[in-house]
Amino acid sequence: MPDNKDNVRKNPHESEVNSFKEFLKNITKMESHYCRKHTSKLYLLPEWLSKKALYDFYKSDWCPSQNIEPLSIAKFSNTLKIENISLFKP
Repeated sequence: MPDNKDNVRKNPHESEVNSFKEFLKNITKMESHYCRKHTSKLYLLPEWLSKKALYDFYKSDWCPSQNIEPLSIAKFSNTLKIENISLFKP
């Protein structure tokens, strides 16, 4: 009888995604002042004006320091969405 753990598909980018989540934990976030009653979304402080700027920082600073390959920009954006994190736009 085959082992059940052999049937589980593994995410080939699991370590990169986990490292990206660690990256997100280390960035200062804030709740929405206007919507906190209705949402649990967190916003990054306005140090980055775009997702591309945040991605470039992640790719050039975090990934080399962790010795990992960066996520693609699509996976990066999708993970931000899953984690319910957005850029702050005043």
